[in-house]
Amino acid sequence: MRTFIATLLLIVSFSFAKAQSINWEGEIHFTTTYTYFPPELESYKPYMPVSMDFYIRKNLVCKEGPTGFANGYQIHIQNLITNSGYTAMRVSDNSIAFRKMPKDFQSDLDIMPNPISIEYIEETRTIAGFVCKKALVFLPTSTKPFVVYYTTQIPAEAFIVYKGLKGFPLYFEANRKGVLHFSEAQSIHPTKQPDSRFLLPKEYRVLPIDEFKQSLMEDLK
Repeated sequence: MRTFIATLLLIVSFSFAKAQSINWEGEIHFTTTYTYFPPELESYKPYMPVSMDFYIRKNLVCKEGPTGFANGYQIHIQNLITNSGYTAMRVSDNSIAFRKMPKDFQSDLDIMPNPISIEYIEETRTIAGFVCKKALVFLPTSTKPFVVYYTTQIPAEAFIVYKGLKGFPLYFEANRKGVLHFSEAQSIHPTKQPDSRFLLPKEYRVLPIDEFKQSLMEDLK
């Protein structure tokens, strides 16, 4: 169980892309609903994250939110210009992080499946005050397309769920290790973001990535 849950927590971050400075500042709050668990994974449902918050300022992006573990929390920070940042996890009283460099973010992108195609539909939906366009994403790992609603008012580089999508997804369907879910923005606020939002909190110990993974799995026993 611990290896499976640790893997899920590490891949839930999705990806950000290297980019020039983003001309948008604010915060976006998502909720996640799970629609299917394979029978052998049903017992993991209580441990899955059900919300995530995005904070964006120019070239800085922070995604964070609780996990299903006691006092569990995760933080993902990236500078889109230098392509560096941190992934951090708190499980119980153990707060740990590892430094991510350009090769790590590139690796995250490389392991994401390339869509066979993305079909853009002449259909819109208003989500959290933003008029979004619809897209169908066809992946080699699924016989059915995944539905996405995206906005071009927030730069696509700040959140990559599917490679090649022409905007920032405010609703998206996904398959994570056979677990189906959809995430949707519940509120968006174009507010000023402080420097502290994009700094790793002092209580997190920075470890080499191998030690980070080992410590995380020990915590999940």
